[in-house]
Amino acid sequence: MILAVNEFSIGLAAGCLIWIPVIIGVVAMVGWVIQGEVDAIFGVTAILVLLTIGGMAMVTTNQKIAPYLLAGACSAVILFPIARSQSDKRALIKLDLEKLEKAYEDLKINPRNIGARFRVAKILHSRGLVDQAIVLAEESLKGAPRGVFEEEMQTLKGWKRHPIAQPVPGVTCLACGQKNKAGTAFCKGCGGPVLLYYAKGLWINPHSLRKVLLIWLAIMLPLVGMPIAKETLDSTKTVIISVLLLSISAVLVVLALKVFKDADA
Repeated sequence: MILAVNEFSIGLAAGCLIWIPVIIGVVAMVGWVIQGEVDAIFGVTAILVLLTIGGMAMVTTNQKIAPYLLAGACSAVILFPIARSQSDKRALIKLDLEKLEKAYEDLKINPRNIGARFRVAKILHSRGLVDQAIVLAEESLKGAPRGVFEEEMQTLKGWKRHPIAQPVPGVTCLACGQKNKAGTAFCKGCGGPVLLYYAKGLWINPHSLRKVLLIWLAIMLPLVGMPIAKETLDSTKTVIISVLLLSISAVLVVLALKVFKDADA
């Protein structure tokens, strides 16, 4: 009797508390849809799932389910901001790569353009490719008039306060496979922008938010749908609905993996 009362109390508390993460998740998702950070179809689906979780926790007669639903709603509040943060980082990286591409356009016009070469070095440094940035900057500033490039020389001096690998490893061109020495702007084999390729290799998956949402939906659909089916349908129909929900979840996981694979490609 006491155990039953405790389970009922826990379930009731979970059923009430669940609306806190549900409301937070819904408001955040609406904002992301409006801002275009999430496709409308994914955003609406996530909102419907969140609202269904909240409603299910309130009306279910099986109070053991409510804590699991609360955990599912809380997972959305935790996972979605993390995914959005990764998406924001990706946007900043995209800006860096656009600047890098512009610098390479200037280098195609004049391969000895010191300013453009140093811009490439600065972007590589900001992307964490410190060794390559220092080597490129040193090569670029050799013989440069100090009065004109004083700021660049001071920047390089600051970079060199931190130890780097000796010797700095070379860079392999992703277009032709040619091995180039460290700090090479254009591939010696095919003439491609080898450091641009190298910087792009550090991209964060541009579809991380969608991937997280797909996997979350894949988990939540059976978590929400199967208890509902169990309480409202007979055993035969429950089995059919459960298999259907698990199949949909499997499809969502496959789609998430495809998103990840396509982004890598």
